[in-house]
Amino acid sequence: MCAGSDGLDGNSDVAGAFVNETLIKKMQKQNLDPKKYLQQNDSATFFKKLGFEFQPGLTGTNVMDFVFILKLPKNKE
Repeated sequence: MCAGSDGLDGNSDVAGAFVNETLIKKMQKQNLDPKKYLQQNDSATFFKKLGFEFQPGLTGTNVMDFVFILKLPKNKE
């Protein structure tokens, strides 16, 4: 997850987004082109269409942006 601490990013109402392997599958199924959204500086719409947006609402603080990465151990099967 990558998100702004104030609860929004730029002129959108979305603070950030979650990303995992499911996002790629959904993106391909919906035939969404991420380059198109990047060129338009509109990642909020891209992530909203996939259901991966992080939208907590205004927090009343603006400390910094957060990036959280969770790395799980490989399955030993």
